[in-house]
Amino acid sequence: MKVAALTTGRNDPSARFRIRQHIAPLGTEDINVREYIPIIDKHAGLPSTVKDRTPDILLSTMQGLWRFGKLATRLPGILGSHLADIIWLNRELIPGRYTLERFLSKPFVLDVDDAVWRGLPDGPGTMKRLGQEASAIFAGNCTIADWFAPYSRNIHIIPTAIDADRFRPAEHPSHLERPFTIGWTGISGNYGYLYDIEGPLKEFLARFDARLLIVADAPPRFALLDPENVEFKRWNPDVETSALQLMDVGLMPLPDTEWTRGKCAFKMLQYMSTGLPVVVSPVGMNAEVLSQGKIGFGATTDGDWFEALTWLHRNRGDAQAMGAVGRDLILEHYSRAVVSKLIANAFKQLSS
Repeated sequence: MKVAALTTGRNDPSARFRIRQHIAPLGTEDINVREYIPIIDKHAGLPSTVKDRTPDILLSTMQGLWRFGKLATRLPGILGSHLADIIWLNRELIPGRYTLERFLSKPFVLDVDDAVWRGLPDGPGTMKRLGQEASAIFAGNCTIADWFAPYSRNIHIIPTAIDADRFRPAEHPSHLERPFTIGWTGISGNYGYLYDIEGPLKEFLARFDARLLIVADAPPRFALLDPENVEFKRWNPDVETSALQLMDVGLMPLPDTEWTRGKCAFKMLQYMSTGLPVVVSPVGMNAEVLSQGKIGFGATTDGDWFEALTWLHRNRGDAQAMGAVGRDLILEHYSRAVVSKLIANAFKQLSS
């Protein structure tokens, strides 16, 4: 079976973890995936060197030309789709717009791991049309599956997988040689979620010998936290696993919105695979994963966040046991080996 995968960008997490990491395992199932990566990342904005030099009156024109350029980088994938048996489409080609998808070969699978129907300018219309045209939908969680249910009869819930061979507990834990470390990893565009719990983080860090470790593409700008209690590591593929191994607890705060309920708990799963207990907002898939075992705490109020971190700091042995339960859940339900099998079975059903 030949599959053409049209992904969103080289470093985009959705492309890396929803599709790219499964290419090798699928090959062992005689499912040969060729990935078409756009030269310009789908979510890339107009370069600042161009934007800053463009008069305001011409800015909308330049934005339109930039979108046209990004769309042109998708042409190799469109052409390649006609050489494949099945198309694997990583969300829509251009955010919030139905464009060259009409020229895709059939059958195609639409892979969705966020509430992308919330995207501008026409997320709902774009996703409705793609859902109706797709031969199958790979939904990252139940919220996404429920949204697409009116438009498709062939929906597979495919969680975002963790490569448990890469994301694994440290072989030689160093927690006794450093302060207790609470950690957060993600893109800087999501710092707002972390800033929302800055109050309880400040209280916790002031009371205990502890630090906050941030792994992201740009440093945070906290208003309340003492910089001496915060360590920043710039994200790159070479440090994303080793940095998690320096943490004792993983954080995933989220507000309860339609957008966040569509998230696939991936940050939480990364922590769990590394053997960390978690403190997370019980929103969407986060709540579903929390219900599967004693892996940490759901926190809604500032008091919840402070009390959960305090308990984990004071009960290190129990905290490590929670981390071990989380690791076992990853191996059973969310590892790359398990999820690759789900994807392979879905493709085989589609081709039969």
